[in-house]
Amino acid sequence: TINLQFHWHFRPQILSYVSLAAMLAIWQRAFQCPEGLYCNLELPVLHRQMQVLWLLPVLLCFWTNSHGGFAAGVAMMIAYHGLVSLQLLCAFGKKAATTVGLLIAVTVASIAGTFLNPYSATLWKFLLAALKLPRPEIADWGPLELWTFESIRFWMLLIVVVGGFAFALRQHRHKILMSQFLSQSILMLLLLWQGMSHCRHLSIVAIVCGFFGPLPLSKLISFATAGFQRRVTERSQGNVDSATQLRGWLPGNLILVAFVVLCSLRLMPRLTDVTVDRTEFPVAAMQFMHNENLHGKVVVTFNWAQYAIGCFAEEHDPERQSLVAVDGRFETCYPREITDIYFDFWLGTDDPKHRYRSPNAPSFDPARALNFYQPDLVLLSREQGPSVREIQKHTSDWVILYQDSMAQLWGRKSVYDMADSRQYFDPARRHISDDVQAGDVSWPALPVRTGDDDRVTFGDSRRMGL
Repeated sequence: TINLQFHWHFRPQILSYVSLAAMLAIWQRAFQCPEGLYCNLELPVLHRQMQVLWLLPVLLCFWTNSHGGFAAGVAMMIAYHGLVSLQLLCAFGKKAATTVGLLIAVTVASIAGTFLNPYSATLWKFLLAALKLPRPEIADWGPLELWTFESIRFWMLLIVVVGGFAFALRQHRHKILMSQFLSQSILMLLLLWQGMSHCRHLSIVAIVCGFFGPLPLSKLISFATAGFQRRVTERSQGNVDSATQLRGWLPGNLILVAFVVLCSLRLMPRLTDVTVDRTEFPVAAMQFMHNENLHGKVVVTFNWAQYAIGCFAEEHDPERQSLVAVDGRFETCYPREITDIYFDFWLGTDDPKHRYRSPNAPSFDPARALNFYQPDLVLLSREQGPSVREIQKHTSDWVILYQDSMAQLWGRKSVYDMADSRQYFDPARRHISDDVQAGDVSWPALPVRTGDDDRVTFGDSRRMGL
């Protein structure tokens, strides 16, 4: 579960994770066999079990119309169905031809189901073209950093799963080509390669491990438990008194109970409340914009853009509507040449090692975003040095309206700093400080509307830091 945090957000990819879990559940039902060996199951029984696979075309159709992650699901399905087909042919020979034909038919039908979308084959064309583009500027598409504190959870998962599968495959070494664990381990190795190359895929690895890992791990645990029980029996037969045995068991049991209690206490809040970390999202800045009726065309730091869209969408008054320049949907919504304008500003470099620029993009100019379609406001992360330094070069055109420890809000000077402007923002109302942003608020962390009970609130002022 903790490995899901690598790329777990309340965004459309959650539908990919749900669809992946559904596909894995269908596979578990379809390919269930005694002791994980296909040869232990009669072929007609297996064929009847596999009829549940006809749910996959419907699932892939839903997945395609929900999120672009369906392409990963299709790749996994082709790989896994191909591996299982080879194993069935090894286990049953020509008798498995009909069952293998069923797998091929389901695979073809599922791929066909992905074309049932508003764009038909054009969606596949778009996705394949997008996948070819390098994205060095997006951390989620970068490789996993293996030797950091954050990677400990990955190593723990890897050790546990590899240990379970290594033991299970060793037990099946005389019938390894017929072992269900062989195809599962090959699929997980492929996913692991992708997860280490692009850390956003580690959530997929974690979900697959959650379905495939328990059975081989339970075999390892059962083997270890049986060995431990044998040792206890041997010691008891060697006239070891019960009090000595109890003293030997007690420390281990206490440690186990303490671990379970600690995990329960840490997980309990997560089961009752989904939170937004105020050190990662500009909760106070968005509240300030709402309170002071600051709206218009807004350039927002890339990582905050979709949060800003959610906050602005709750402003139902037509006079308070705002537009966000670009966000993480990339080519789904914006031509690459447009996103390049804003990445010039945010990153302050056109070095190919740090970012990809379209060959059709305008010449590199970090200041272009400040004038492109005349934005009214710019919301920046103070940790994003290039954009902060760039806007500070243009204080003749921009004035700072708000600042805390993590965010700055700049307004166009001709709009907010000219006394004759209809939207003039008096300096007395501006909030320039280094107020520390700490703690969390309940998701979705939308600005509080006074007297409106339908809006999610942040909690008390101490949590808000206001």
